Amino acid sequence: MKFCDSCMVPRIFFVVFFLVSGEGSSLSPALGSEPRLGFLSFSSLRGWTDDNQLEALRVFSSSCSHLVARIKKRPAVRTLWRRVCREAGAVPAVNAAARFFFEQNFRPYRVYSNRGKQGFFTGYYEPEVNGSLVPNNNFHVPIYRPPRDLVSLRGKKRPVNLSDILTSARRVGEHLFPYYTRQEIEQGALVGDALELVWLRDKVTAFFIHIQGSSRVRLADGRILRLSFAGKNGHPYTSVGNVIRKLYDIPPSDLTADVLRQWLKDRPHEADRLMWKNESFVFFNSALLRDFESGPIGAMNIALTARRSLAVDHKLYDLGIPVWIETQAPEVGTSFSSPFHHLMIAQDTGAAIVGPARGDIFFGSGEAAGHHASVIRYPGAFVILLPHGLPLPKWAGK
Repeated sequence: MKFCDSCMVPRIFFVVFFLVSGEGSSLSPALGSEPRLGFLSFSSLRGWTDDNQLEALRVFSSSCSHLVARIKKRPAVRTLWRRVCREAGAVPAVNAAARFFFEQNFRPYRVYSNRGKQGFFTGYYEPEVNGSLVPNNNFHVPIYRPPRDLVSLRGKKRPVNLSDILTSARRVGEHLFPYYTRQEIEQGALVGDALELVWLRDKVTAFFIHIQGSSRVRLADGRILRLSFAGKNGHPYTSVGNVIRKLYDIPPSDLTADVLRQWLKDRPHEADRLMWKNESFVFFNSALLRDFESGPIGAMNIALTARRSLAVDHKLYDLGIPVWIETQAPEVGTSFSSPFHHLMIAQDTGAAIVGPARGDIFFGSGEAAGHHASVIRYPGAFVILLPHGLPLPKWAGK
């Protein structure tokens, strides 16, 4: 959706472990161990004039009000973004005009992570599965809404009995305790609390929906329910794919998302033990899907757009900024890949999306999108577009 323990607000996913060498824009890596930025010209961006900037502009414009609203404590930055957004709204619906808007209002900076390494990209998507609003013999694994005793620890002073790695806790009277783990929840910790939203066929299906952070659930009467990320139990995410690879000495290229899913389904007794290694558990909201073309809701609380929405490290970037990426996209069913050079908008985040040059590409909804998302794991150029006059990020060094 990378394991993406909810890429749609905090989101990770599993991908093929292909590593393909590739270069982005021609700029020598900065020296040193800290992340660095290197200024580029738009003419040095490979494929820039071939891209559809009008499509990217529409996605950027949809993010504008949310971008400005999130910048509360930096009035000068807020004013600058407000001006850029106002100009974006006046651009004619012509691709050349959209390209000119970005070239006139932004400066591109190539991002290098620690020790000059280039960017790294994975993909995620919105699964579609079958389900039921009532439990039965075919559908007996619940998806839960957030419990009433779940409280966020972000920005709050925590008691000494809670580890710093926890992001949520369980309130019992006036006291806070670590929330139930995945194992405890699946063994019945929430039974009787009337939190069930929908019932799925098996635990592995539910587990992968937790990883992606959203899903479409097709009901027997033809209606489709959309599950959207609504919170998590606060325990850290552990990649089950990595656990299995190490335990069973499986080559990275052999363990795709589809292979991992089938591997777990074929070994139900081992599957529970291994999935419980990931103590993180995701809770959802649900609503009937009426616009079948709309994407799931991301971290900015707006619908994601296939191949234009990008998940980034929200601790380093303001969500809503444009990001130019140069990487590869595999051609599903073949051993070939083709250039993926596109202007994306940072609209999402994820637990596994960490670092200044780390990007997770949203590929859309359904099976076809899942095939593309599951096999992308490539290096490439990560280029942020910053408005003229905006200070460089503090992490970027001198």
